[in-house]
Amino acid sequence: MRLVSQNGEFDVPYEIVALSRTGNIIKAYVPMVGEKGTIIARYSTNEKAQKAMKALHKVYAGMLFAQNVEMSDDDYEECIKMAARGFGIIKTMVNSPDMKFEPTNIVFRFPEDDEV
Repeated sequence: MRLVSQNGEFDVPYEIVALSRTGNIIKAYVPMVGEKGTIIARYSTNEKAQKAMKALHKVYAGMLFAQNVEMSDDDYEECIKMAARGFGIIKTMVNSPDMKFEPTNIVFRFPEDDEV
């Protein structure tokens, strides 16, 4: 998942960033940027900053429907190869030997103050 700042100037993978909310400011801490952190969102109230963080959590957690299926060792190996391409979903159809990998490109842009 990608995180984008309110102003769109900061775009980073969620998996390598730590976020903190102090009052009405949300900062991202990325190893290559530095220890001070980068402000990625600023809100008029603490409550709005909390709501923005909750919205992020909902997007990240998302909702996934999955069904367990029996598969051969060859099919299992193929799934592992597909999953190595990155974050995504491996789709199979019931009663079909076909499998397909679909990357999930989720982007969360912190909303503007008046959008919270």
